[in-house]
Amino acid sequence: MAAVLADAVDILRRGPEYNKGRPYRDVVAWIMAERDAWPFCFVALCEVLGLNADKVRAQLLERNGTASGGRGHVLCRTTLQTTS
Repeated sequence: MAAVLADAVDILRRGPEYNKGRPYRDVVAWIMAERDAWPFCFVALCEVLGLNADKVRAQLLERNGTASGGRGHVLCRTTLQTTS
């Protein structure tokens, strides 16, 4: 499951220009989605990995300029912290 999250981080790192933007938009939508029945939804994946989904979501989107609506991106150098 960590590989799914790592792939998402890699796509965010590449930015919206990667592969005509589709993977980037899909990852942003996946991160923004609330919990659903799919076992690989972002929230469920974070729970299995012991991560706080809201904090991870905020860090990933903020560091990529997505949270503020920015078009640019910043390399993801996020240290993911487990929930206590």
